[in-house]
Amino acid sequence: MQIERRVLRAAEDFILYLPSDIIATPEIVPMTRGRLQFEWHQGNRSLEIELESEQLLHYLKWDSDAHIEEEDVISVHDTDTIQGLLRWFAAGSLNA
Repeated sequence: MQIERRVLRAAEDFILYLPSDIIATPEIVPMTRGRLQFEWHQGNRSLEIELESEQLLHYLKWDSDAHIEEEDVISVHDTDTIQGLLRWFAAGSLNA
């Protein structure tokens, strides 16, 4: 299935928004139903952010060593939560 054009535009906006000073470039994975997922992995720590639509993100925050498994669906405009997720992953990556 082809990635929806509006999801591609939202993905471009998301990438431009990523703070390069705190987070590395993610792997970008095409998903079913025309979605895209951004993935960061370091050891047993992962952050996955899937663009479900141009308005919604589904994220998975996971660290088996720290017994963290959290997922939720949020608005693409929830910048506080998005920044918090990126900072969480970056902080753990610095300690790895």
